[in-house]
Amino acid sequence: MDPRPSTAAEATQAAHRILAAAPDPFLVLHPEEYRIVAASDRYLELTGRGRDELVGQTIFQAFPADPGDPTSQEGVEALAHSLATVLRTGRPDTLPVQRYPIPRPEEEGGGFEERFWNVINAPVKDDRGRVRYVIHRVEDVTAHL
Repeated sequence: MDPRPSTAAEATQAAHRILAAAPDPFLVLHPEEYRIVAASDRYLELTGRGRDELVGQTIFQAFPADPGDPTSQEGVEALAHSLATVLRTGRPDTLPVQRYPIPRPEEEGGGFEERFWNVINAPVKDDRGRVRYVIHRVEDVTAHL
C-alpha cells in the first residue's frame, strides 16, 4: 500500500492527524481575529479543553482574561501584541514568561486557574510570503516558578 495521500482531501486529513499528534502543545490560528483552526492533542491535554470547544473560536474567546482579576488582562494584551507583531513582521515572536490564567472546566469547579507560560508565535506563509496562519506554541512553566 502506498502511504502517500492520493487526493487533496486525503492530504488534508493526513495533515490534521499529524498536527494533532505533534508532541508540542500548540494551536494553529487564522490571522483574521486569531481564530483557532487546529490544536495539538498535547495542547488540549495541557489546557483541559476539547477540540470541539476550541476550533472556530478566537483565541481570546477561548481564553479570555479572568473577569475577577484585572491584572490578567496584561497577559491578554501581551499575547495580542505578539500575534500582531508576527503578522506585521512575518517573523516569529517569543514572549518572556507570561502569567495567563486559563478557564477551568465546569466539572473541575469552573473559575480560572493560575498558569505561567513560555510562548512562541510563528508565521506560516504562502508561496508569496504572506502570513496565512500563526502557530501559537506554549510551554506551561507554572510548576517551575
